[in-house]
Amino acid sequence: TVEPHNIYILAAVGDLGGVCYDAVVKADGTGTDATIQAAITRLGVAGGIILICPGTYTENLVIPTLTVNLALVGLAPDKTLIKGTTVGQHTVDIASSVTGLRIENLSFSNTQSQNLIDSAGASNEMSIVNCWFLRGNIGIAELGISGTNTLVDRCVFQSGDGGTLAQAIAMRSANARVTHCYFEGAGQKGIQLDNGTLVTIANNHWNGCSDYAIKIETYTEVIIEGNEMSGVGDGIEVSTSIARVVIANNVIFLTGAS
Repeated sequence: TVEPHNIYILAAVGDLGGVCYDAVVKADGTGTDATIQAAITRLGVAGGIILICPGTYTENLVIPTLTVNLALVGLAPDKTLIKGTTVGQHTVDIASSVTGLRIENLSFSNTQSQNLIDSAGASNEMSIVNCWFLRGNIGIAELGISGTNTLVDRCVFQSGDGGTLAQAIAMRSANARVTHCYFEGAGQKGIQLDNGTLVTIANNHWNGCSDYAIKIETYTEVIIEGNEMSGVGDGIEVSTSIARVVIANNVIFLTGAS
């Protein structure tokens, strides 16, 4: 249960028992803050942990510039959906120079063909764990200035919520890891790497993606290891301008020709 104090404690819920929260948001608006964005704004750039209780939240979120150590945490991705519906806006828009952002146990959708999590500036130490990406343009997009130390772990990229997901990940980070993720969707593009350094893509599974699984462009030091790609149009596409690529112990079953 959640007790109404300045610091909120969720007791004995799964493996989250005893975690202290700085804000609790409920779908009916009865939490500490009426919306997720209101909680983000109240906590400010100093960050904090926001518990997002089960339900569907129709919001487009903005993480302000210079925010540090902000966590958006749900209980399970099949219980909590954040759905962006505003024309021309990403579901989660991360401003520049954000550090230590953590997103866990949530699902994301966008009805306006925008990105689900978009980082246009340098975001450092960002982790996205156990999240589902269901509908929109790109699931996780790092298309601006390269950040560092991004972790994407145990996430699912699969069309849902009444629409399709065009692409799973577009990444420019340095020292990034994409691990233990699942990709599925007819026509879905997988992971695109462009203008970054040192990324590891390991122990992921693709099923039935008719476009590429991994496409590498202008990247330095890439490790692709222990992945299984089943029914993909193209397995691994590598540009001629790549330095130091290790491809090991992957299993690839193609529907295409490369």
